[in-house]
Amino acid sequence: MVAARGRCACWHAGWLCLWLRPFLPLPRRLRIWRHLWRLALERSDYEPGQYVRHPGRPDWGLGQVQSAAGKRVTVNFEHAGKVLVDTSVVILEHAEPA
Repeated sequence: MVAARGRCACWHAGWLCLWLRPFLPLPRRLRIWRHLWRLALERSDYEPGQYVRHPGRPDWGLGQVQSAAGKRVTVNFEHAGKVLVDTSVVILEHAEPA
């Protein structure tokens, strides 16, 4: 194969060889799907109004989820007040209200 102007010799009207395909930008549709897939992965397991407990801080008491965006959850605990929790570091325990 002889390359000419950045293309290989097998370049034919709109067809690219297998050597060059991995280096082309993704079509818009695939970029959108990849973005939507990332958003789906960032969905939180917690919903506002849910009751939780912090496993490492039982003295904080029962907490109610105020907001959840991706891995960041804002919880209002009985004895600690409003706390922002990163759920990639701490897995909150689901609890029932007393």
